[in-house]
Amino acid sequence: MWSQFYDEVGTKMKQADWKSSDEWANYFSKKYDECIKRGFDNTTKNPIKKGNVELMNTLLQSAAAISLAASNPSFYSSYITLLGNAVVGYWTGSELQNTSIPVFPAPGTLVNLSVTSNVVTNPGKFSNGVTPPITNVDEFLKLFISLAQLHLTTIQGSCYTISQYPPPLPPGPGVISWTGYKVEMGKLNSTQSIAPYEINNADFKLTNDETIGAENDLKKADETIVEVKQKQATKEISDDEAVILLESSYEAKELATYKISTGMNVSVGVDVDILNNIQQSTEDDNIGKRIVAYAKIAASIPVLETPATSNYGGYVTTYLNAVGINRPAFWCAAAVSYWFKQAGAHSPNSASCAKWKSWAIRNGLWSSTPVYGAAIIYSNAAGHPHHIGIVADPNPNAQGRITSIEGNTTGGGFNRDGVGVFVKNPRLGAINGFIIPKKK
Repeated sequence: MWSQFYDEVGTKMKQADWKSSDEWANYFSKKYDECIKRGFDNTTKNPIKKGNVELMNTLLQSAAAISLAASNPSFYSSYITLLGNAVVGYWTGSELQNTSIPVFPAPGTLVNLSVTSNVVTNPGKFSNGVTPPITNVDEFLKLFISLAQLHLTTIQGSCYTISQYPPPLPPGPGVISWTGYKVEMGKLNSTQSIAPYEINNADFKLTNDETIGAENDLKKADETIVEVKQKQATKEISDDEAVILLESSYEAKELATYKISTGMNVSVGVDVDILNNIQQSTEDDNIGKRIVAYAKIAASIPVLETPATSNYGGYVTTYLNAVGINRPAFWCAAAVSYWFKQAGAHSPNSASCAKWKSWAIRNGLWSSTPVYGAAIIYSNAAGHPHHIGIVADPNPNAQGRITSIEGNTTGGGFNRDGVGVFVKNPRLGAINGFIIPKKK
């Protein structure tokens, strides 16, 4: 996150004890590189593999002496331009990783099978604007970060794939063009960086059986995508039905591909930066925050249907069995019931969203205001409850969206029949109401 860059570089700049201009340039380049590697491009979802740190260093070192300049006002006004040129230099000739296979196929193909390379074709434009002298380190870095984020939206690249063309054509090369790269902001006013969520935790490493399962999921997803595309082309199924089936299959493919490439049982659909900001603990005194902690664990594992679109398998079966259902079924409410039970909260212990709402009203727990761990009820146009999740963060952002964790959904927009547990950002206006958690 940018917050980590802000904290580390800011602390070092305030010390103002550079021994040489090279030391400052090396440090700034290193920290920018580390920050960018925590992001990914907007289309293929791959992080950068190798930025042009050498060129960035050279451009910084070509400036006038920087040592001890952290106390000189001219430093702050002149170096925004310099840093912009150096940032563009970093992206010149850069290469991204190829571990994440794009879920949307290359033009003219049915499905992507692998990625051969992913390169930056346009290093973008760094717009400095009018920069007045700034003598405060924090304000200087905030300005740089805002401009650097804007610059990331202008970067372009090409992802080269091996993709399946419509039969009888064999697999062949494809190209997916992408624009924009994203690094989460984080909290710039924090006194220290938020500890990163540990993706490489041994608890999440794939077992041999899980690896085989992921390989089977990937194979099945590819077969389903090809089959659905063919049926759509021959009008055996409607376009609407095809969209639903393809969305779930692409999601399953992306998850399986990520597992196989990383060896970790962590969902590519999970936004690690958002998980970093969910700090609740299963030992928290607040019942709602304990619910959030258990839901976060589910999103981190992640809990997924096995196979995808089956409404069954793995933890999903555990959730359903816990509410007395021993067959495939919609399971969003069963997941919420399970998390409430783990945290020690009252619940109707039901897989019915309607039962959850009526139970809350009877017990005086129905509310229009979100709190940590509250169950979220979504209703259809007729007002009937048809989906449920929990509030992970009740504080709305500038767009009026809160943070939720929901089961039986996907990583994109609203979906009440998806493949797993995901972190979401629903609009408050789309929510019917909240069920306040209460300790048993």
